Amino acid sequence: MSEKMPMAAEKLSAATGRDWEGWFAVLDSWGAADRTHPEIAAHLVEEHGVDGWWAQSVTVGYERARGRRATGQRADGTFTASASKTVRADPAAVYRLLTDPAFTPEVEDGVPAERGTSTQDKAVRFRGPHGERLEVRLTAKEGGRTVAAFQGSGLAGPEQRDAVKEAWKRVLGEIAERAE
Repeated sequence: MSEKMPMAAEKLSAATGRDWEGWFAVLDSWGAADRTHPEIAAHLVEEHGVDGWWAQSVTVGYERARGRRATGQRADGTFTASASKTVRADPAAVYRLLTDPAFTPEVEDGVPAERGTSTQDKAVRFRGPHGERLEVRLTAKEGGRTVAAFQGSGLAGPEQRDAVKEAWKRVLGEIAERAE
């Protein structure tokens, strides 16, 4: 297995009764290499009694191991990116910073993101220059802190995934500095 698997073999085995190699052997003998993502996941649920969440994890791991899917790639071929930062401020303060009209995050070679809808003190959404969906979710933590978790989806490839992830790490760092 060349790429890092979504979870440790021990955890997978405890939950499903097989480790990665065991599932890969089962799926290879069934012909999963010629099947779609939904077909593989359904097979795991229906024929092997694997819980739906675990079936998705095994399917993604199989697709990665067989070179059918890269890290961060979704079944539709697009990519996702994520980053998070704990900020020493409450969600309302972080939300105000993210929605301040004077603050426009720059993504992908300095191109600004277009502000989208927001959910008061919970989430702020943006659109990237190519229509990608960008969202920052805010979760309150003890001590007046907030986890600002970025998720980008609809990204065109691994290069864009990496660029967007790095850009949003900088954006979240800037938000943390401004909040503190």
